[in-house]
Amino acid sequence: MKRKKIRYAASILLAFIVINNGVYYYQSKRALEEQHRQELHTWAKQLEVAVEQSRLGADMFEDQMGRELRTAAIAAQYALDPDVEKVTNEQLAELSEKLDIAHLTLLKQTEDDIVLYRSSDSTQLGRSTKQWDPWHDIFKELFRNQQTTVDWLGQTLDNFWSGPYEVSSTDLDKIYKWGYYHDGMTNYIVDPYIGFQRMDEYNEITGVQRLIDELIAASPSLLEVAVINPGTFPEGVVAENDLGEPKENLVQRPILYGGYTYKTERDERSVQQAHQSGETVGFNGHAEGRPVYKLFVPVNVKEKGIHITDENGGPMDSYVLSVVSDYTHLQKQVRKQMFNLGTIVLTLSGLGAAAAIVAIEGRNRSGRKRNNGEYASE
Repeated sequence: MKRKKIRYAASILLAFIVINNGVYYYQSKRALEEQHRQELHTWAKQLEVAVEQSRLGADMFEDQMGRELRTAAIAAQYALDPDVEKVTNEQLAELSEKLDIAHLTLLKQTEDDIVLYRSSDSTQLGRSTKQWDPWHDIFKELFRNQQTTVDWLGQTLDNFWSGPYEVSSTDLDKIYKWGYYHDGMTNYIVDPYIGFQRMDEYNEITGVQRLIDELIAASPSLLEVAVINPGTFPEGVVAENDLGEPKENLVQRPILYGGYTYKTERDERSVQQAHQSGETVGFNGHAEGRPVYKLFVPVNVKEKGIHITDENGGPMDSYVLSVVSDYTHLQKQVRKQMFNLGTIVLTLSGLGAAAAIVAIEGRNRSGRKRNNGEYASE
């Protein structure tokens, strides 16, 4: 009977230990999760600053290239006849080589269109610009000797406008930056343009993509970072050029920088929620066969500008920064901590239980001896 009581008491003690450890595990897990979220939020804000600094640096570099295009356009105008009919494509090819630019095109205004009339690039000749929104409207303003009213996209200087790097509408495999100059001295717009090589080299050295790659490589728990266009996420926009060929504009691409591999069903809704509310959105989920924690941080660039548009070609004044953390990293920390704690607690509890049992057994033996002695003395 007494042994049953001892086993019963030991069982209660063991159950108490298990329940106590379970509660402690749950509380510790929640505390670590909350700490992880807070650290990730803080880290995401720091990442936002770093991405913005890198992006603005790239924009300044691109603006400098725009100024170089304006200089090239003025030089070309001085070298060419002011009448587009007296300029040959061969002259433009020779001049573009001397100016160290990719190509040189002259735009002519017709009754109902503005066309690429002369060019060192044969793929451009005769092409219409009617569907180039807002490029076509900018060309009309330049021909009217007006300052362009599109100040949210590209770069505006005197008698000049340069758009951001974009996929060519006449050669879909190429990315160029174009400049457009007209001061009223010619009956055409001078359009010099350069390839993506210089910008690509800049990005490889100090650009946003390099920054993201380095951050991911330096952090064991960081899986992915993406700069998202909320106006076109997640599918993007595929338009058509004047020949009906499908074309995806760079200013409308859904992922501006970084990668988007770890996808969940809540992503699209969370991106829109962050963009519209201006508040950070975070949640736990599963992607690519592993538990993850995702953050979507809205970044407002209204005062600084950004070269992206929504699905209709309208201006955007913000983007969403996506940060994906590997949740298994946190789970391993929790399991390791609880294993160490459980080992200590169980060891101490086992020693305590053993000591208690020995003490109880000793007290029982002493009691039996007293009882036997009292019985014998009677």
